[in-house]
Amino acid sequence: MPKQLLSFLLFFTLFLTPLTAIEKTSSIVPEAEVKEQKPLYIELSDIPAEAAQTTIKLKKIKEELTESAEVREIQTVIDSYISSIDALLKDPVYSDLKNQNIRELQKLRQQWKIYNQELKTAEQTINKRIKLYDERRQTLKAYSTLWSETHVNATNVSAPPAIQEHIANVIIAIEELRNHAKTNYDKFLTASNLITTRILAIDEKLEQIDKAEAQRATQVFYQNQVPLFAMFSQHTLSPIAYVASIGKSLSEKYSEFLIYNQTHPEQQINLFIGALLIILFVGYFNYLYRKNRLFVSKTSMSKKEYFFIGLPFSTIILLIVLLSVFAFPDAPRSVREILLYIIIIPTLRIMLTVVHKRVVPYLYGYFSLYFFSLMEKNAIGFDLDDRIFNILISLSFILLIVTFVQKKAADFISFGLIKTIIYRSLPLVLLFLVISIVANIYGAVLLSEKISQGLFTIIQASIIFYVLTIILSGYVIILLRRRISSSSNILDQYAEKIEHTTTVVIKFFMIVWWFKIVARILGLEDDISELFTFILEQSWVVGSTTISISSMVSFISILVGTWLLARFVHVFLDIEVFSRVKLSRGMPTAISTVLNYIIVISGVLIALSSLGVTTEQFALVFGALGVGIGFGLRNIIANFVSGVIMVFERPIQIGDTIEVDNTMGKVMKIGTRASAIQTFDGSEVIMPNEHFISSKIINWTLSDERRRKTLNIKVAFDSDIETVLQIMLDVALAHESVLKDPAPLPTFQGFGDYYLEFKLYYWLADNLIVAQSDIAIGVYKQLKEANIATPMPIQELVMPQEKV
Repeated sequence: MPKQLLSFLLFFTLFLTPLTAIEKTSSIVPEAEVKEQKPLYIELSDIPAEAAQTTIKLKKIKEELTESAEVREIQTVIDSYISSIDALLKDPVYSDLKNQNIRELQKLRQQWKIYNQELKTAEQTINKRIKLYDERRQTLKAYSTLWSETHVNATNVSAPPAIQEHIANVIIAIEELRNHAKTNYDKFLTASNLITTRILAIDEKLEQIDKAEAQRATQVFYQNQVPLFAMFSQHTLSPIAYVASIGKSLSEKYSEFLIYNQTHPEQQINLFIGALLIILFVGYFNYLYRKNRLFVSKTSMSKKEYFFIGLPFSTIILLIVLLSVFAFPDAPRSVREILLYIIIIPTLRIMLTVVHKRVVPYLYGYFSLYFFSLMEKNAIGFDLDDRIFNILISLSFILLIVTFVQKKAADFISFGLIKTIIYRSLPLVLLFLVISIVANIYGAVLLSEKISQGLFTIIQASIIFYVLTIILSGYVIILLRRRISSSSNILDQYAEKIEHTTTVVIKFFMIVWWFKIVARILGLEDDISELFTFILEQSWVVGSTTISISSMVSFISILVGTWLLARFVHVFLDIEVFSRVKLSRGMPTAISTVLNYIIVISGVLIALSSLGVTTEQFALVFGALGVGIGFGLRNIIANFVSGVIMVFERPIQIGDTIEVDNTMGKVMKIGTRASAIQTFDGSEVIMPNEHFISSKIINWTLSDERRRKTLNIKVAFDSDIETVLQIMLDVALAHESVLKDPAPLPTFQGFGDYYLEFKLYYWLADNLIVAQSDIAIGVYKQLKEANIATPMPIQELVMPQEKV
């Protein structure tokens, strides 16, 4: 190559390249690019080494830009695939949705969703390549600028020709790779644009199909097909082809199911982790169940509610499917239908463990009919076969219900509420099945299918939710009743209440979910949602504040949540924390009370804020409260402040034995306004807190819970004093409630008119009344065994003599 031509090309490249500082765009950009203070060229002495490194990095970039087999396949078929989609979009069969029935619309939706998923998969792959090309093109641009500046510098300093030629070769390699990257980059951008526009077109088509299907679903009260007897003259029965069409439709749905899972890798990872945890959890409890080590009480092993633990595979499948519903909330209908097929057998197996054996045949019959109804939904293009199959299913269901009622099988159901619901709902089910058959024969096929499929969906949803309630409630109860729960004081004391509350919450959640499904079947879900939205948006203006129904609901919810949180924190601290941590006297009550005040006050402020109360209005409210306090609420505030003083000063604590105003008892509660004292005769006295601060109070347990008690004894004059003292001491020391320190002290008090008087001093910490009685009885028995008599009063009676 002539030297003049090479110089012209280099200067032309330099002219097109902006002379700006180069930023580091990737991990392989030279270090000289990110340091703006250095010259934008390579020193002559470093050119050989830098040229070698640049050649290696260019080779690495070229390898990265080499397309994989997957990308080459997309590039090869994308044009023809786009052309086929364009042809389908223009096809009258795919564009005219007004004359399509629900089954045909469902089939169209499945086809378009498959196309959509494939395009989105290709789009993700192409976008990754575009991102990589953006990064590498920036890197190549930086290399081009650097080596162009290096060539200019080499020319200016009259570098050796070999060096200049070496630089020129590096620049040529860089420019060739840049041109290659630019060509492929443009191809990927074009393909991405084509795919994006087709995805938007398919999304619009899917939206049109959804609207058309929703419109067809509401238009059920009309004759959409000819009567059944007239159809026999137009069509012939093709049972084999009918079954084949069902199999083909199921195969397409299964393919869509797989494609959906493949295009949601993040949700799949979350589902996999959740499924693994479910397997470990269920497997562990199944192992304990088989080893008879699951329950502390052996009676629980025989209860049917826990037999599902012996079916780990069915339980795992149901829980994983339940988890997938939350992991894939936007899953298409085909995916949800595949999940329904998956849980048929697990649901049946668990139901068989809780029902009476007289109900088992009817359960098998119902699940068989439900399976056939799911199959019947997938038939497309065989109207006559489909209508006859639908009538056969309905007639079989009627026969099953009649037999169930005649045999009084519902009497063997142990749950009274379920039994009542079954007896009252069966007549309605029979009525709707008859209507479905009549509508089918008349030609109102949409109405017939909506009734029959709706009945099966409602009944199956009830069974599934019942089984899930059994599983979830059962595991909650098992966790609470296991030996591991004994390590938690709060679970030990509140186990029954927690069991009841948790099962109620689970049942409430399942019932709400069931009602949502019923509303969707009846086509009322959107109407109910709009009604609730309309009610919540109702508002009115009070002064400068706008109060709405939704803000009032939030206000009440926050207050209820605050109360529940405050109660939970109080119980948790008292039972779990303070029982394990040794604190000074009164400190647990102080901590619990302060936290309770903080939670309540914070909750009230947040609740008021939800109503739209501003800071200025808060100040106005508190100002009004200050005026009220000064006039009518003085005593209430005095009691509140006294309660706070009692909490921090701690002269009286819960559990103390106090005496105030001739009332003696045990402090049971220190409230915000008043405290409760339980007297020893069982009554409870509610006393304002101010009384504890302003009145004289005797606290028998302020610093020491010990009590000194005495026992007075009188014996006859001829009794041995040492023996009596020893008996008193032995009886006191033998009693378990008498403290050894200070030790009991028997004393001789002196002489009476007709007796010797003794007194026993001893200390008690608890069991005061019973211990006093026991010691008195013990001393009496020991004195009697030692033949020490109790003195009797001696009185002389002088009778006056009569005068004779």
